[in-house]
Amino acid sequence: MARTPINSATTTICLIDDDEINRFVMAKTIRVSGIDANVVTFANGREAMLFFLEHASTPSMLPDLVFLDINMPLMNGWQFLEEFERLHRLLTKDIAIYMVSSSVDDRDLQRSRTYKHVADYIEKPLTAEKISELLHVTKA
Repeated sequence: MARTPINSATTTICLIDDDEINRFVMAKTIRVSGIDANVVTFANGREAMLFFLEHASTPSMLPDLVFLDINMPLMNGWQFLEEFERLHRLLTKDIAIYMVSSSVDDRDLQRSRTYKHVADYIEKPLTAEKISELLHVTKA
């Protein structure tokens, strides 16, 4: 499992999920995990990709990591990853992507491992303990 060290003073976390409740719960869970991060959210991969394209050369605007849902309208997680692979060479910042899905299909896990920018595959729900573990955060 890949780990992403986080400096919470400058951390931006991107949540890409079509379910508004999931985005709200994930953002709240991030805060509960002890991370004081800027959280940006998108309802689908297409909105997120437009943001990444617009800010490709501005590292301070780009997230440090992304929690990416698989099943979404307009541009699903797999389509986002395909576009991200092409876009990555233009980015001025390394970004770790965590696939987050309710799917327990082993084919999804195996497919996620074919993308070099995917740090890990996480089954929903995303817990504060899991976030802390992924990001090396220990609560005081």
